[in-house]
Amino acid sequence: MPAMESTLLPLLARLLLTAVFLVAAAAKWRDPSGVAETLVAFGLPEPVAWPLRRVLPALELGVALALILPQTVWWGAIGALSLLLIFTIAIAANLARGSNPPCNCFGQISSKPLGAGSLARNGVLALAAAFLVALGPLGAASLGTCLLYTSP
Repeated sequence: MPAMESTLLPLLARLLLTAVFLVAAAAKWRDPSGVAETLVAFGLPEPVAWPLRRVLPALELGVALALILPQTVWWGAIGALSLLLIFTIAIAANLARGSNPPCNCFGQISSKPLGAGSLARNGVLALAAAFLVALGPLGAASLGTCLLYTSP
């Protein structure tokens, strides 16, 4: 694979995941009560959902920030893949029970009911994260500089 192509796919995966997790974190941070309500609708008990209303966006922000720096991109990808697998299991469990509460994955930006599209979206994002994880820490770190600055 030519050098340009060998760095383009990982860079696109990083950009996609960083953007998704930044938007999701920001949207959830702005509406903590909506996050708690969504978590309860997903089947979590209220005493668990209440603290998670702040923990979840903090985790998503941490993942996004880790994906920016080459030194932490692999760990960010592991975090992204872990969160996406948890989200996907929660979505699939709700759909299997015949429940389709609003996703609120991106806060009030998008609150469509759960469906096959939610699973497909998470599948694509999980594949992007798994791709970065598969590169390993050295492969992921060698993808270039920080996403915020590229050397000439």
